[in-house]
Amino acid sequence: SHSHHLEFSVCCCFTFAVPVIMERARAEDLYLRGNNFIGQCDYTSALPVLQEAERLSKWLSTKDILRGKILQALGMAETILGHLQEGEQHLRQSLEIERSCLPANDINIAMTMKVLGDCLCQQQKSKESEQMYRQAVEMQMTVNAPAEDKAKTMSNLGVCLLQQQKWLESEQILRQTVQIYISVAGPSQFKASAMHNLGSSLHQQQKYDEAEQMLRQALEMYTTVNAPAQIKATTLDLLMSCLNNTGKYKEAEDEFLKFTRFADLPPSNTTRRSVPNEVEKSLRGQGKFDKLRELQQMGSYTVEPCVQQQAISGLYSPTPQAVRLPNQPGGLLDDQKMSIDDSTYV
Repeated sequence: SHSHHLEFSVCCCFTFAVPVIMERARAEDLYLRGNNFIGQCDYTSALPVLQEAERLSKWLSTKDILRGKILQALGMAETILGHLQEGEQHLRQSLEIERSCLPANDINIAMTMKVLGDCLCQQQKSKESEQMYRQAVEMQMTVNAPAEDKAKTMSNLGVCLLQQQKWLESEQILRQTVQIYISVAGPSQFKASAMHNLGSSLHQQQKYDEAEQMLRQALEMYTTVNAPAQIKATTLDLLMSCLNNTGKYKEAEDEFLKFTRFADLPPSNTTRRSVPNEVEKSLRGQGKFDKLRELQQMGSYTVEPCVQQQAISGLYSPTPQAVRLPNQPGGLLDDQKMSIDDSTYV
């Protein structure tokens, strides 16, 4: 009877193991499909695929790195699509699994820390976000990660410090970031974002002349790489603020007219017709009150050329759309446009 009992146990284990193995294979296939969508910046398509992979992976051991990878990819897609609480939960779970399965300085742990930092930063959880970014940067330095990966994490750390009004610290980090990017060949949206963020830090410290130069470089690079209107609008507003604060009202007006055009918008977008604060300051500074009234009557405008999407603030329509310049300049998180940095995510 003892042998029969043993045979029954083996049979039960085998019967249970087969579906688990099959579920793991299916979860891995879905993970690869979802990560492929992430590599194409198609987070909307990636999300349901990775959600199903996560559901299947619940059968797996908490020591199985596949579940950690699935949670990491899912958390990133959720973060980029604005599902921040879900993203934070899944990224924390991924980090816990990775720390139990991988070597202490594994680059994938640094990547998850960076994405979790992005998720926390978008929720204004700045102190914990700063800790995540600093740990990620330290680990990237230790393993000699690619320069651009380090720069993306450092740029976002700079934004996190800006959120906490740590102006001097943010300036120091962002200067290092820009220097790293200068060593990377060619213009990119990430490089322009780092320049914008440094310009923002300098602006907050009233270092307007240097901020102006940095923001001009950022705006020029954004134009070169066809960055979306929303991002250029933020940089343009900050540049105009620098010019207005140093009495260069005519230059501020010229920059606005160089990068914008007025357009008719659907009624849903024109309920509040207004001229941006910095444009109003520029025209009032020159005594051009008739011009100000004219612009106020024209209403909405767009920053051109308006092209596809960007990184960390979410997904944008690939069609031109009119935007209003924000009245409060700030930092730009370096990207949401990456698969998890192998695949990369800034």
